[in-house]
Amino acid sequence: MQRFDALLRDLLAATPSTTTLGLAVSGGSDSLALALLAHRWAKQHGIRLLAFTVDHGLRPESASEATQVAQWLAPYGIAHTTLRWEYSSPLRGNLQALAREARYALLVEACHARNITHCLLGHTADDQAETIALRHARLSGPVGLSGMSARKQQDDVLFLRPLLTHRRAELRAFLSAQQQPWMEDPSNESLDFARIRLRRGMEQQPDLVAHWLRLGALEAPKRQALEQDYHTLAAHFHLHPLGFLELPISAYDELPPESRLYALSQMLTSLSGRLTAPRYTELQRLDATGSGTLHGCILRRTPSRLRIVREPANVTVPTTHRRNRWDGRFLIQNSALDDFSPLGPKGLSSLRRLGVQIPHIPATVLHTIPVQRGVEDRVDLPHMYPHTHPAIGMFPAVFSPAKPLVELPFYSVQQPL
Repeated sequence: MQRFDALLRDLLAATPSTTTLGLAVSGGSDSLALALLAHRWAKQHGIRLLAFTVDHGLRPESASEATQVAQWLAPYGIAHTTLRWEYSSPLRGNLQALAREARYALLVEACHARNITHCLLGHTADDQAETIALRHARLSGPVGLSGMSARKQQDDVLFLRPLLTHRRAELRAFLSAQQQPWMEDPSNESLDFARIRLRRGMEQQPDLVAHWLRLGALEAPKRQALEQDYHTLAAHFHLHPLGFLELPISAYDELPPESRLYALSQMLTSLSGRLTAPRYTELQRLDATGSGTLHGCILRRTPSRLRIVREPANVTVPTTHRRNRWDGRFLIQNSALDDFSPLGPKGLSSLRRLGVQIPHIPATVLHTIPVQRGVEDRVDLPHMYPHTHPAIGMFPAVFSPAKPLVELPFYSVQQPL
């Protein structure tokens, strides 16, 4: 398929060269078509492939399905590794969102361990249309309505989507012509999920896919304009090593209203340590009030500056699928994250009684930094918190949020309408 080759070539041309590509292969038709197309392309360009299947462990048959994927890929010479999600039961909240976050985190960790910098994903034009429709229902702005970028970066791994120009039906026809079977995930039949209900509706009204893709194509230039304004604003950022941001209020107020909302979304998502953005309507309310709490952050506006800090009450307990990243914000190497906790008001008071002071840092910020508590109430601080007290140690840490404060530009593709 020439469109696959052309898009993958263009995506890779704008990035550093690589000798190995990761592949996310679930065993469904989209990801298996990705594997076969990538295999043909890789042979022509001398690139090695390594496929990853994430076993979420949510169904009894998931382990055997991962084994089946490995068996299907073996004749093509594609190496395969199964990544297993270890989670605490019971899972609470949006199961699909939790599984998606875990999936990306596992892929990132696996790529890091093997020095892989690029990983291909099997999202199709149908997935793009569904994403745009779901975001439209949530009253998203241009960022949401432009859909998925053909590339995204997470923790120094570049995820590429070379199938965004392909419809699922043509990929299945391609697999059938290759006599390659695929799996049907039972969860893709469950009407409990909004995306599946939407998919069934699109199957009954095929023109809806083209409708949503056209909307995405119209919104993409608007998103790119917002990104340009944000990159201009970012030149004024003062990001403190302890993880809070300040910028001149004049630079923020000069932005058009839509650009301010985009900037708020980017800043709040990054500084909160999260991967998902706040809802558009919530951003509108915060922008109108000027100050407040949203998405795990506190925003304060003064006549001269805007300050965004992590909200102490929302600092999260580390989870096993977020690699060495405490609260989604601080990378702490060679330590068990469960050994760390927020300093908090009591901890800050204890430090002050010992004579440890840090000028010009808001107490709210200090409440949210990681500390390592030892025996006899010993507290070690991150090395960005300078002090000379003999009873207090330091550990290496760096503020490196899960979602970078400034990301790669949106990459739009010509959709099959």
